[in-house]
Amino acid sequence: MSIENTLAPLSLDECGDNYMEVLVQLFYEEQRHTDTQPTQPTQLTQTQTTPPEPLFRKKLIDVLRVLKQTDFNVAVGIAAHANQKLRDKLGNIVTEIWTRNSSDADTATGQLTSHEDIQTYMRDMLKEHVESNKTLLLKCDNDTLCTWILKFVTSWEQQYKETPNKFDISENILSVMRETVQLVTPHMLDTDFDVVNLEKMYGVEIKDNRRVLPLLARDNAVVRMYFRHPAVARYMVLIAGKLLQKRECNRNGSYCSTKQRQDVARELDRVVLDFKFKMRSADMRNDEAPPVEWLLYALDHKALAQYVFSEARPVSDASDFNT
Repeated sequence: MSIENTLAPLSLDECGDNYMEVLVQLFYEEQRHTDTQPTQPTQLTQTQTTPPEPLFRKKLIDVLRVLKQTDFNVAVGIAAHANQKLRDKLGNIVTEIWTRNSSDADTATGQLTSHEDIQTYMRDMLKEHVESNKTLLLKCDNDTLCTWILKFVTSWEQQYKETPNKFDISENILSVMRETVQLVTPHMLDTDFDVVNLEKMYGVEIKDNRRVLPLLARDNAVVRMYFRHPAVARYMVLIAGKLLQKRECNRNGSYCSTKQRQDVARELDRVVLDFKFKMRSADMRNDEAPPVEWLLYALDHKALAQYVFSEARPVSDASDFNT
C-alpha cells in the first residue's frame, strides 16, 4: 500500500494495514535524499516561495490529528458515561476532562496567563475600540455593527487556538483509564491484547523507532492502545466511565444513597462481564499485523504542535539558503 496519494485519514480504521511501516520507510528515504543533496542550491527561481513539504511530516501530522481527535472522544465519552459535567457556560469542554499541557512536567507549571485573562483582555480591547470609534459605529446599520464585533471576537479566538499547545486527556481521566486496564487485564490473557506481551513488544519497538516517531513511554502506550484500538476501545470507554462513576460516588464529601452506590457497582460488574464474554467469543488471537503497526496506537499527539509550528518559513531571497 502506498500512502503518498491517499487522502488524509478521518479515523484510525482508515490508516490501512501497513501505514506505520510505510511511514517509517518514508522517513529513511527522505533522510537519504537530504544527505545526498548539495549543501547550496545552484540556481533559484524567483517564483519559488517555500520549499516542498516533506511527505513524511505531512502524513505524520495527518495521523497525529486523528489520534488527538480520538483521545478527545475517549475523554468526553468516559466523562459522559460517568454523568459528569462536560461543558462550561461558553460551551467549552471543562478542564477536568480535556486540559492544556496535561501530563507534561515541563509546561505543567509556570503559565502566567489563564483563559479567563485572555477573555478579560479581549473585552477590554473591544470596549476601547467601541469607545474610540463610537461616532463612526453609530452611523452603521445593525448588520455592519454585528459583523464588525463578531469578526473582532473571532479573530482573537482564532489566534488563541493557533498558539502552540499540548491539550490532552486530564490526569483524572487518565488515572481511571489506567485503573480500567488493570481491571480487565485477566480477561486479556491468550489474546492479542495480553498486557504482558504488549509491554514486551512496545518496549522493543519504541526503543527502535523513537528517533523516527514521537512515541509515548511504554506503560502509557499500552494504556492508550486499549482506548484507541477499534476492536476494544468502545468497551474500554464504557468500563472506564462506570468505574469513574463508582469512584465519584465513593469520593469524600459526595452524597450518594446506598441504593445508588449498589446500582453503579452492578452496572460496572455487568459491563466488565460483557467485555469478558466479548473477548472470549470474538477472534482476538493470532493477529498477523507486524509489531511496527502497533506503534500507530503509541504515537504521542502532543508532538503535533512541534511539527505544525516548525514548518519552513517562506524564502524571501537567496541569502535564506545560506543561513
